[in-house]
Amino acid sequence: KILHASCSSGTWKQYQSVYNSFTKFCESVNQNPLQPNIETILQYLTHLFDTGKGYISINSARSALSTLLGPVEGNTIGNNPIVVRFLKGVSRLRPPTPKYKTTWDSDIVLNFIDKSESNENLSLTQLTLKLVALMLLCSGHRIQTLNNIKLHEIKENGDELVINIENRLKTSKAGVGTTIRFRLFHNRKLCVVTCLKYYIEKTKALRQSEYLLVQCKAPHQRASCQTISRWAKETLILAGVNTEIFSAHSYRHASTSKAAQLGVSLDTIYKSAGWSEHSRVFQKFYNRPMCSETGYSNAILTRKPLEVGSVATSGDNSLYTSNVNLTVSLTKMELNNGAFISAAKFVSMNIQRKRPIHVNDWRDVKAKTLRNSGQPYQSRDGTHRDGKHLPSNDKVCGGRCDLDGCKVDGETKSTLFTKYYEMANLELQHTYLASNMQRFQQGNRNRCRYFLPVGGERFECCQKTFLNVYRVTARVIDTLNRKMLGGDICIRDGRGKHHNRPRKNSQELKQEMLEHIQSYPTYETHYARESHGPVYLSSELSVTKMFQQFCAERPANPEYLKKMGLYSNIFRKTGLKIGQPKSDTCKTCDLIRVKLSTARIDDKAPIEAEQQLHHSRAEAAYAALREDAQRSRDNPAYVTICVDMEQTLFSPKLTHGEMFYLRQFASINYCIYYAATETANMIFWNETDAHRGVDEVASVIIKSLLDKFRQLEPGQERTLVCWSDRCKGQTNNWPFVCSLLYLVSRNIFTRVEQKFLVSGHSFLPCDRLFGLIELRKQDCKVIIPDEWCDVILSAQPSKPFQVTRVVQENIWNVKQAFDAIKKPQNLKVTEMAWLRFDCHSPEEICIRSNHTENAEWISHAFSAPYQVGVRHARRIRFSLAAMNDIRLERKYFVPIPLSHEKLSDIRKMIPYLEGEGKAFFLNLVAENDEDGDRDAIFDEV
Repeated sequence: KILHASCSSGTWKQYQSVYNSFTKFCESVNQNPLQPNIETILQYLTHLFDTGKGYISINSARSALSTLLGPVEGNTIGNNPIVVRFLKGVSRLRPPTPKYKTTWDSDIVLNFIDKSESNENLSLTQLTLKLVALMLLCSGHRIQTLNNIKLHEIKENGDELVINIENRLKTSKAGVGTTIRFRLFHNRKLCVVTCLKYYIEKTKALRQSEYLLVQCKAPHQRASCQTISRWAKETLILAGVNTEIFSAHSYRHASTSKAAQLGVSLDTIYKSAGWSEHSRVFQKFYNRPMCSETGYSNAILTRKPLEVGSVATSGDNSLYTSNVNLTVSLTKMELNNGAFISAAKFVSMNIQRKRPIHVNDWRDVKAKTLRNSGQPYQSRDGTHRDGKHLPSNDKVCGGRCDLDGCKVDGETKSTLFTKYYEMANLELQHTYLASNMQRFQQGNRNRCRYFLPVGGERFECCQKTFLNVYRVTARVIDTLNRKMLGGDICIRDGRGKHHNRPRKNSQELKQEMLEHIQSYPTYETHYARESHGPVYLSSELSVTKMFQQFCAERPANPEYLKKMGLYSNIFRKTGLKIGQPKSDTCKTCDLIRVKLSTARIDDKAPIEAEQQLHHSRAEAAYAALREDAQRSRDNPAYVTICVDMEQTLFSPKLTHGEMFYLRQFASINYCIYYAATETANMIFWNETDAHRGVDEVASVIIKSLLDKFRQLEPGQERTLVCWSDRCKGQTNNWPFVCSLLYLVSRNIFTRVEQKFLVSGHSFLPCDRLFGLIELRKQDCKVIIPDEWCDVILSAQPSKPFQVTRVVQENIWNVKQAFDAIKKPQNLKVTEMAWLRFDCHSPEEICIRSNHTENAEWISHAFSAPYQVGVRHARRIRFSLAAMNDIRLERKYFVPIPLSHEKLSDIRKMIPYLEGEGKAFFLNLVAENDEDGDRDAIFDEV
């Protein structure tokens, strides 16, 4: 107990927060938080620095660990020379800086109070707000000081009040109390002594506490620091100070800075505000030049009058509304008229969303904005509502009404009307109306006066004129009167915010659902380099399954079965995602992940470095692909294509269970994507037309490019960049490289480059288009193979794909034709990342092992020809002329026969077909069955 008293409760709470953070950090690095070494502590402090913490926060964390952990390695943490040196470095890199670069002028709040009613005409809430603001400004103390003032500590000494606070405060020393002095001031509206005495008298019969400040509502117990802070901010809002920038603590900045400007000595400021005489806090963090001890409060009150409409701080745009300066930016109690969502809330809601939330585009928000602006709008049920009309230029009240405000001209009325509806915010508008209404008691009845602010003055008018100018109903005025009677100054929009909902979901239920969602194990995508990226749940889960499990675990609460919507909303707010089934993952990433999960802490650094290098290579390849695509859009002579093959398309597409065990007829779709126009040519064939090796892939690419581009004119240049994955049987081999060189020999391109993405990280634009086809085929029942062409055509209606049906005469025996071209010695095609061949240097081919622009090119010269003894075929040295002389021979002359096993399975499917589909597969079986009779096959089926 005695040791615990060595620090305040706030300090212990701060230390506990630091220790919780330190514990989580130790768990992440597999260290014991109770027995850490100095290296772990330095890593934790570095982690705080990396997350943006400054010197004060890091030093506080060091102090907390030093207090809670005791000596580490024979020395306290704070005295460890490495820690001392570390903190010195932090102080230089991120020195402590003032919270505010500027502060608001106290004259703004004082002018607002000066224009308000006298103490006797203020409600308890209004009086409390006034007292708190005056005490903070005239003392320069913290809100904690006001919270600790007791009634018996207030003593009257002549023309001043002396408050000797016994409780220990943040700035007071042990055994030494804090003294505050308030002198009598000639302006009773601004006199702290007068206001304080009246407040004590008014709350005498209400208070349930010995402390000075009590709550404004029953049971009128002691007001907490948070409540006092809210009161202080409400006064700032009413006065026109931007509370999005300035907090309640800014009273201390504004007060002491103003005192220094008015010539109060530094000694007086230090004593009044609770700083020691040698303190540098005021000069360093309050950033104002540095006035008698009892003269502090009067110096603040003896201010230079502030002109109407003056600005709170440099750069603020304020809107003057009668005696209230309402800053538009600060009074965003609701964003976009009722849909209040803070910036942090928006980030939380929009994180990982493909379609971010745009509140301004919501139909109800648009209608509410138009309504609050006085413009025509359409209600939720579709009814057209007219806008507000300008006030009548004529006098609307009776001839007996002789008030000055009822005599204003039509132009002034229109100006007030326009300013009112330009606010476009119901709370601002109602607060403005309330500031121009004054309640008073006449006999036993409550009455209200109405004013029109004109030229910095207020002219009283009758209710009819008031309603006519602002085009509001009497019901609005009655509502404002009731709220003002309850002590409200800032009029809040209470629609939809009442608490009389008996079926409202309890906070306990929400917390229970949240804990259930968080109980599922999560993982991060192995493709991400950031350690704080999105997290995913198992692909086997769904929100429905999770909710069903939640209800199954709580059979005693059958009413939970109706809470699916609530569970879904809580799940969405967590930011968790249901992962996709893992397929075609990177083997390197999987291997590294296993190594990291089984390695010791000391062995993880090189593995993590390997992972970082692997991911950086993948990102460099993607960056190079994006750069090539952009370059091709800017330069027509720079052609970038991406090529890839979609997974096999099977037909007929039947749904009964036996289909999963039968071999189906296969079709192939190959994509050539042109980055410049973002268009794709889908080349389609089936397994009786051709196979899917290098001959087929090279043939369709050569044919497509020969059809698309003409031969170059003399002096004309054109570059081809071909991106693909590392499929060794299709594009990552020497015959395919030769097919690109063949395009140079045909004078279609002057330079060709082949680039590969990193294995496992080879998501090409083609794959995105294949995804559209996969989505479309889910809704289509394909029977005949050629029907896949219709599916491909309809996959992207906005920009349909060009579909080309392959014929056998356009499939050439590329591998055999280019087999005579000898590959340069030591050239390993499967290991390169970037290959380049230029017609201006035909004797060599250059490669790079990565996609870095400034990396060195490695040249491989074409070697001399040699004899192959087994085949007795003479290979030739590469040259463009020799390449151009090569004749590409047709590879297929008849349909490719199907295997007997597949024919047998297709026969089993035919009974489930009808019409054209049945006829197609009957002919297919008959043509491939050499021993069978066509009529016999038909009869058998």
